[in-house]
Amino acid sequence: MTKQSILVGSLYVTAMVALAGLAAWPIYATPWYIVVVAASALVGAGIAVLSLLVKWNGWLITLLLLAACLALAVTLAVPEHWASGTVIPDGLRESALGFVTGFKDLATSPLPVGTYRNLLVPAIAVFVVGTFVAVRFAFVSGRRAGFTVVAVGVMLAFGLLFGRTSVSAPLAIGPFTINAPVETAIGIASVLGSMWWLAWRARDERRRAIARAAAATGMRGAKQNTAAHARRTALAATMVIVAVGAGAVATPWMTQSHTRDVIRSTVGPEVDIAQAETPLAGYRTNFTNANVSSVLFSYTTTGEVPSRIRLATLGAYDGESYRVDIDTTNLYQRVPSTLEGVSGTTSTVRFEIDALQGIWLPTFGQLESVQFQGADGPSLADGFYYNAAAGTGIVTGGVGEGDSYVITAAEPATMSLVDARSPGASAQVTPPESLITWLDAQAVPSTGAGLAEVIDTLRARGYLSHALQLPEGETAEWMALIPDYAGFQSSAAGHSLARIDALFTQLLEHESQVQGDEGASMVSAIGDDEQFAVATALIAQQLGFPARVVIGVRTASDTLPACDGECLASDLSVWTEVQDASGVWIAIDVTPQHTDAVEVESRTQRDPENITDVRPDEVTEVAPPDPEQHESDDSPPQQNDTVDTAVVGSVLRWVGVGGLGLILLLAPFLTVLIAKTARRRERATAEDGAGRIAGGWEEYVDTAVDAGMVPPTTHTRHELAEEYATPAGVLLAAQADHAQFSNTVISENESNEFWEIVMAERRAITQKMGWWRRVRAALSLKSFVRQLTKPARPTRSRSAERGKRSSSRAQSTS
Repeated sequence: MTKQSILVGSLYVTAMVALAGLAAWPIYATPWYIVVVAASALVGAGIAVLSLLVKWNGWLITLLLLAACLALAVTLAVPEHWASGTVIPDGLRESALGFVTGFKDLATSPLPVGTYRNLLVPAIAVFVVGTFVAVRFAFVSGRRAGFTVVAVGVMLAFGLLFGRTSVSAPLAIGPFTINAPVETAIGIASVLGSMWWLAWRARDERRRAIARAAAATGMRGAKQNTAAHARRTALAATMVIVAVGAGAVATPWMTQSHTRDVIRSTVGPEVDIAQAETPLAGYRTNFTNANVSSVLFSYTTTGEVPSRIRLATLGAYDGESYRVDIDTTNLYQRVPSTLEGVSGTTSTVRFEIDALQGIWLPTFGQLESVQFQGADGPSLADGFYYNAAAGTGIVTGGVGEGDSYVITAAEPATMSLVDARSPGASAQVTPPESLITWLDAQAVPSTGAGLAEVIDTLRARGYLSHALQLPEGETAEWMALIPDYAGFQSSAAGHSLARIDALFTQLLEHESQVQGDEGASMVSAIGDDEQFAVATALIAQQLGFPARVVIGVRTASDTLPACDGECLASDLSVWTEVQDASGVWIAIDVTPQHTDAVEVESRTQRDPENITDVRPDEVTEVAPPDPEQHESDDSPPQQNDTVDTAVVGSVLRWVGVGGLGLILLLAPFLTVLIAKTARRRERATAEDGAGRIAGGWEEYVDTAVDAGMVPPTTHTRHELAEEYATPAGVLLAAQADHAQFSNTVISENESNEFWEIVMAERRAITQKMGWWRRVRAALSLKSFVRQLTKPARPTRSRSAERGKRSSSRAQSTS
């Protein structure tokens, strides 16, 4: 390598590292990241230069790279542990774990991650190893220098694959708008830079080869036509500029209406959420005598108490059940040490779990920070995911008694439902005809005031009931906890469209019976928060409001259940949230009244009946269980034999992703094995016997070279066989020389016998090695490199060569 080649290669690698660092900037977005990238690149480049000067073997280089990465990780990737003085052992442990779990954690954490935990470790690994490989190949001659571009591409891909799900904001330049300007600029710069470097390397190699030939022969090459060279250069430059310009303009334009899919778009705890039962389905079990007085969790705060504590936000309804909405816009992600705060009242609350089970974690407001405590704190933190859009968190391994954590969050300012404006959103499902009929009869406008009015009417005409029937021989404890409760009324559980249809059918039938009677009570719809929250969501969607259902507890209320620090199962409640046109979510209490009883006359006219699934044609038909028996208070949970397609789909997706990842991981090794097998088959099936024997000798030599023996340089076959010292190596050399230099026609049996000896020699070579060396030999590329660097031989036949020698002898004698 010349000084000029080293200088140009260094400039190219430096520029590409800077571009790769810029591409990954949105992931971290902290000045400390610049220090990490610079230090990692310098260390990687230093090791590459040192390895070229000292000629270390591959194992020593690998160990040095690992040690350098770990040293940089401890020094730079865990600054929080340096500040707290816990570098040893906590910082060291987290740094080591970062190389194993860091990439997964990075893909599931909201951006930017800053210096959170050990998430700088992946950047250190990428830039140390990437710069090492790039410099190592940039400073060598020959075709291997092209691998520098591959190393640069890997570093650039790090920022693209682990980056944001959205691109940079459009850039307006006069009448033109450039979409994704940052990503476009990085792509153009990297492509042009790599093309220029490869072209320069090819030209430099050619120039030096011509210089070597001129020095050896004393002959000068013909002077190049300057005008023709300029034309070719201009034409090539024009083609590159047109191609890059067309790509830069067309790609953002063609993809501007599509979402940007990166690794974080598909990675998360979706499988755990899909497998978990929707908390609304088991809502009534909290009001059985066995559970009603259980302490689920408790909280303490030194500041202002949050108004509501939520367990789960359910945004997807399929007509059968309300579930957690899992899509690209509602991702559950890992939480850095702090999140960007929102304006509002900030509180710090310590929660302690008691009887609460499952993956749902009590939270409130918009999370700013969370700290898990106790011996299980690290595992809880590792399994914690947060959905900022829904304001809810989960722990993938589930919570248990004694788990505790501290949350700092802000409750943003909300607005009155009366002042809300409808965004005009469409409904998720077509509601029952009975709901539409009842809503039309209310004649309210599609405004926040209209929605508030109709919900007040629905709650006033409803009646609270948490059970299908009373416990035999016992008193329902939940009734005693409700002041001024008018008396038990039976109601079925469930919140399918069939159950909601039954609720509004009760309303319509009773209203038709008392029509004209001004003094009659309008109370007739019997149920609890489970049914009324879903009914409210369906009504809100009919009026154009996006709606979702939330299960949690209130911390203060005059008439509704509330938790004052020790949250019981009976304190659980369900409410509905609707979204204003400005994007603000507004909570709506939906619990029906409980002081005015249902008229006895109205109730005696209708015996309890099994509610069937009356579902409009527009809704996908699903056959739910009988609502009278579905999730009832007095019957044990029945085993659901149906297959949850969401779970199956999630499992299949993860199996596919894992399988694809395994294939990609093993692909290089399988490619080497397949290539060697194909090469051996081609040699063994050559057209003539002499070719098969020559191929057999080459197979014997390649096996020895891959096993670590000396490659052939100026050796004769006999000398090489003696060097390898295998049992039949000398015999193979003699037969190969005989086949090449004699006029004997080699039969198929002779070539087959030769190959049998070759295969026996191959086994003899590999049997001397341990299993790990055998694996390394099988995957070694030394034999391919030997074939690439072997000088080409003239393809003259033996008869032509003999004729030439005979002619020379004749001329000399004459």
